[in-house]
Amino acid sequence: MFVLLGGSAATTTLLQIREARRSDEATKTSAQISERALQDTICGLRTQVKELSEKSIPTLIGDVNGLKPHKAVPANLTLRFVHPDEVAIVVDNAPHAGLADRPKYYAMLADLDNVSDFLRIPTFMGDYIRPGEFMGPNQFMGLDTVKALIKPGDRIFGSVGVSCPTCIKSRNYWLYIKVGAGGWYEEQEGPPKGLSSINAAKVIGANFDAYADIIAPNAKRITIKQTIDSPK
Repeated sequence: MFVLLGGSAATTTLLQIREARRSDEATKTSAQISERALQDTICGLRTQVKELSEKSIPTLIGDVNGLKPHKAVPANLTLRFVHPDEVAIVVDNAPHAGLADRPKYYAMLADLDNVSDFLRIPTFMGDYIRPGEFMGPNQFMGLDTVKALIKPGDRIFGSVGVSCPTCIKSRNYWLYIKVGAGGWYEEQEGPPKGLSSINAAKVIGANFDAYADIIAPNAKRITIKQTIDSPK
């Protein structure tokens, strides 16, 4: 009987061992399947990341760059002088420029035939000038404070400048006027220049033609005209 019991116990033990092995193998198989599935998922994610890096991310960066604010186009102001009999001033903004905010012009002119002080021409500031439009003509030689100091035939000379906060640059001009008869102007090159003092105006007035030929050659002078056409 003990032999039979021993054989039965051995058989039960073998069955338990086999069952445990099967369970272990099943567990290993399940683990292997899970590992393969994880590896497949990782490979899929790597492929997606690569596609994003090569295609989507550059496109997204381009879209973001497209949202960056564009640099504003600067205004581009120039001056014209019109009406030879009583010179007036016109401020032009170039057609393809930006909006000119608070355009300003200023002058330092002297009467070379009656040099006592600079002419009283106040600095003028406007509101704005749209691209391709102009401001003026504004009174210049016709101002009461100027007319009180000059007479027909007097030679007026000096510099006039124009600028604005949104301008690509400031500009300065040499301006010569023979009162009642017209004159000429020329844009200066390089740093702005002007009459340094009343004494300098007296020296220039004594030999104006020679001085003018040096600073403003005839070929570059613009004659003061009657018309006030829009800038081109």
